[in-house]
Amino acid sequence: MRFFPSWLSLASPRKPQPEPKVAPTATILESIVVNFAGLVIVSGATETRQVRYTMELINVEARAKVQCSKRFSQFLAFRTALLAQLKAACGCRRCAAVRNELKAVPFPSRHWPARLRHINDRALPLEAFLQRVLDVALEYTGCSRSKQEFHDVTSQFVGAPMSFKRRSRPTVLDFRASLRSILAATEIEAPSSPSKQSSDESIKLDCLVSDSKEAAAVSPQRALKEAISYNTMAPMIREAALEEDDAKVVSCENREREEA
Repeated sequence: MRFFPSWLSLASPRKPQPEPKVAPTATILESIVVNFAGLVIVSGATETRQVRYTMELINVEARAKVQCSKRFSQFLAFRTALLAQLKAACGCRRCAAVRNELKAVPFPSRHWPARLRHINDRALPLEAFLQRVLDVALEYTGCSRSKQEFHDVTSQFVGAPMSFKRRSRPTVLDFRASLRSILAATEIEAPSSPSKQSSDESIKLDCLVSDSKEAAAVSPQRALKEAISYNTMAPMIREAALEEDDAKVVSCENREREEA
């Protein structure tokens, strides 16, 4: 220490500063995002007007979108079915915790008669409820026995086979290959001269005449029927003509007698 000055030897060493704690990111990329798209009014079998809530289920990882359009009564039946299915498996504490979690999610109540204000107020709570159900299905904490049933009920309500915890690669379109196939399938026609057009028209007429002759040769049933009908009707026509001639002769003789 004799080689260093006294003020440097007496200085206290610096303590290392603690690294700042990085807070976890609040925005976590969800696998399935529910988005309320709007209301749809359709005519049903029981009611003239049915109000349906359209939800878009966007799978960010697979880059796919599924549309689910359901009535409020169907949302209510879906919630009741989930709670009943979890109640049947409430012997497990984890399933009971999942049921209590879903039951605590705010759900809109029924109103009779339902006004426009009630219909509009139901949209966002239904969106939040469906989002919570899908989050629970993706990170299911219950037992394995009730997991498959929970997924089946959810997939049946959504109307599409939901592949939970499974990443599917997006389809990559090969635009060059598609353009090559389109160019190979299409035929490029050059502009034709007037003489060529007239020759093409004459060829078309010849083709039409030949087609008509071939059709007559292939199906001679109509001509045969006409010949048969003429052969059967010819003697009847001749007899009628002879009767008319006889009547004319008789009438002429009667006139001559009267004049005499």
